[in-house]
Amino acid sequence: MARRSNLVPSIINWRENMPSALIDRIDMVIGDWAFLGRGAEVQNALGSLSEVSAVTCNGEAIPVFNQPKLGTRATTVSAEVNRGPPGNVIFPTIPVFGGQLIHAFGPVRLREQYRQEHLRVGLNAKLNLLRFLNAQHFPRRSVKNRTYRIREFASAIALRNMHDDTEHCLTDDTNVLFGTPALYRYAQSKAAEDHLVDYINTVSSMLGTELCRIAGDYGVRVLHLPYYSIQHVEFVWEFQHDSPIRYVEATELPLRALGETTVKNRALVRGEEVRSTQNSFIVKAELSSGCTLAVYAKTNLSVRFEVRLNDYRIGKTLKDHGIGGRTTNSLVNVHAMLGHLRQSATRELMQAMAALERSTHPLPDGPTPIDLCLEVTQALQDIALSKSVLETLRNRGSLASPQGSLFKGATRQLTSAGILMRRGPRHPVYVPQERWVSAVARLRGM
Repeated sequence: MARRSNLVPSIINWRENMPSALIDRIDMVIGDWAFLGRGAEVQNALGSLSEVSAVTCNGEAIPVFNQPKLGTRATTVSAEVNRGPPGNVIFPTIPVFGGQLIHAFGPVRLREQYRQEHLRVGLNAKLNLLRFLNAQHFPRRSVKNRTYRIREFASAIALRNMHDDTEHCLTDDTNVLFGTPALYRYAQSKAAEDHLVDYINTVSSMLGTELCRIAGDYGVRVLHLPYYSIQHVEFVWEFQHDSPIRYVEATELPLRALGETTVKNRALVRGEEVRSTQNSFIVKAELSSGCTLAVYAKTNLSVRFEVRLNDYRIGKTLKDHGIGGRTTNSLVNVHAMLGHLRQSATRELMQAMAALERSTHPLPDGPTPIDLCLEVTQALQDIALSKSVLETLRNRGSLASPQGSLFKGATRQLTSAGILMRRGPRHPVYVPQERWVSAVARLRGM
């Protein structure tokens, strides 16, 4: 087993040794398969979905779907992906993907009907790229600096406890890379979108082959009509740290300076969230509409950063790059979409980490909190407003400037006085200028 601490870069020098983004989880539609035949025959074929099987790298075959639910004359279908046997089974053998096989609907998706087509199905897939990589077999010895080529990808995984002599997981340990050095080299040998295309091809090929097999037993033909729609994606970076739990705790207050906090109503909320999963805090902040940063201690020696993009942000980013939407009929287009999304997520992370570094590692010298209080009071000439501003800086480390608020004028005055500056161009959140970072940090301890 490889020592991850020797392979994961340190967070201290993240600027010089920034790892490539991988994809943790992605929700997307993988389809479509049209069943051509009579209603009774199609119903019998779909009733056999529980016979569809996936195979581990060791050749063990397992069922992919639970017993399907069918509508009258197979006009609808719903089959959940098998998540393992019921009961307290900690590490079952399961498919490398989750989700639900369901009938396709909608005029855009069903734009063209084929002769004798009775029903069209697609997989609403929940993919986990790190789990997919863990499912593959990699040789322990290999030629240095050579890209690995796996002849056939496994479509199922026998889960296990991920740890070595010195490192163990603090949260869910099925989506973290623990293995031989070959696993790490292969993970970093290709971009995230290349790995994802391999993943989609594996799922699509396995599913298409199995659907054709069970349909052929009942005289039903299956026609593959490629269809892909990206709904949610999480890009992930991991860094080595001696005390990841303490690091995450230290980011709780600085993360409040990354996004605007508004009243929770029908508008988008840009705020922070702190929760606990198993043995780690997870601190989240919405960096912009539809883009969320999550920071947590993945293991006792590593911190994980995840940039999560929802369907709104995915669509907006792709539109900005001249791509019509989140849906396509080509894997080449999926590859291009993921490339644009990865670049956007990387930019968001770099800006957020620079802001966190600035807040968690303040300058040792400079003005004191008392100097800050005097400067703010002198700039605003309003005791009540100055107190509100200082309390907000103490609590958040930043100052939002909503329209129509007294803080709108306060931010302009404090910017002119050289105390605050915008977090980014046209950004509604203001953070301390470099000279006042240390004073604001010490103000929090008061």
